[in-house]
Amino acid sequence: MSAEFPIHLTDRGKGWRKTRKNVRLEYEDGTCLDTSVLGESHLERGNFTISGGSVNGYYAEPGSDKKIRVTNIAGGRDGRLLKECPHCGEAKPLDEFDDSGRVTDDQRDQSQCSECRNRYYRER
Repeated sequence: MSAEFPIHLTDRGKGWRKTRKNVRLEYEDGTCLDTSVLGESHLERGNFTISGGSVNGYYAEPGSDKKIRVTNIAGGRDGRLLKECPHCGEAKPLDEFDDSGRVTDDQRDQSQCSECRNRYYRER
């Protein structure tokens, strides 16, 4: 999967489109930054984790009002956004997750990484 920037960070659960969540980005050099919107500049600045664990967010689909949800955002490394897989617990780049997650009133990304999801379907 991939994501467009900016990504607006939100609370979990119902009403996620209407809420904003401030988080603290902790960079490897020891600096911290509080924000409610992730941009490419945050990734360009260096590797970071999100204080207190992963967070959800959304971005607007280019050319429409549709909001695409991104779950379990865990940080940034080597200029790429990371998600935490709830199954294996690893923080991995977005391209190791599928974007064919559950569709309700808006599209949502896949929570589990491709490796865990494929293992689940092989073992069924």
